Amino acid sequence: MKRFLPGLVAGAIAGAIAGSVPHLISKATAGPAATEFDMVRAHGFQIVDATGKVWAGLGGGDGGTILVMLDAAGKVRAGLSVSDEGTGLTMTDGAGKTRVALALGPDGPSLTMLDAAGKVRVGLSVSDEGPSLIMVDADGDIVSSLP
Repeated sequence: MKRFLPGLVAGAIAGAIAGSVPHLISKATAGPAATEFDMVRAHGFQIVDATGKVWAGLGGGDGGTILVMLDAAGKVRAGLSVSDEGTGLTMTDGAGKTRVALALGPDGPSLTMLDAAGKVRVGLSVSDEGPSLIMVDADGDIVSSLP
């Protein structure tokens, strides 16, 4: 459990990054009558459909970069973040609860799976001390762990 927690913390930090992007695309083309740009700079981008509905967003700033993808209801379902603290990928359910988090932080990689209540149920991490695996019941008690 001790080795697992730093990875979980790094994943939470990496997953919380948001802001604006200083530079994003060095060259871009679009459609049959393509327009070419040497550089496009923006604080953020949104991917929209023909009706203007937002499906994804990209942004960043001094703290890092984040890409979020939304479902048909407009809820964030996946996010990828990169910062000085680490890199994280989170996936959420239809209720907006994080269910899977994959992180790479200063102490190593970690994978966390949570139940519908947001409680950690399975955690896998690797640190300089070695690998660690925990399985937790609904009451928060560790039912199995390696090593």
